[in-house]
Amino acid sequence: MRFMSYLYHRCFHVARGERLLYRAIYKLRPSRLLQVGLGDGERTRRMLSFAAGNANGEPLVFAGIDLFEARPSSDPGMSYQQAHRQLGRLVDQLVLVPGDPLSALARTANRLPDIDLLVISMGVEPGSLVQSWMYVPRMLHHKSIVLIEEPGPQRPCFRQLDRSEITELAAQGSLAKGRAA
Repeated sequence: MRFMSYLYHRCFHVARGERLLYRAIYKLRPSRLLQVGLGDGERTRRMLSFAAGNANGEPLVFAGIDLFEARPSSDPGMSYQQAHRQLGRLVDQLVLVPGDPLSALARTANRLPDIDLLVISMGVEPGSLVQSWMYVPRMLHHKSIVLIEEPGPQRPCFRQLDRSEITELAAQGSLAKGRAA
């Protein structure tokens, strides 16, 4: 049954740009996930349902960073309460962190160690994301996968970052934060 679910998400899923996400979940079987930018929560619900079906029997822990109510009215999304209600029933432990990536990761990076899968959505404010990379390496382990959503020719799609890219982005984020101070 797990393989059939994987085939559906890998080959027939409506959103082609999300196939790498489901391939990573199937391969890695993450129990600790972090998503930056939850949007309307639809992809997050699908992702967590799929991850729960592919877990190794370990408790599923999900952390979500989003602006929630501070989001501009032109950019609809879930409220904090909606996210808690809808996502809390899909995981064993839920951590929701309101704020932009920089402020949220500055507050919580040390409390979110050993993240298996980090997903960064496209709607995240780029300036805050650049400086927040300096917090990412301390949250990862040697098998962690980091996926970032980018604009594609037809629709957004995910790209996996390798260790050298993450290290370079963390160094750039550190420099950007130093210049801002």
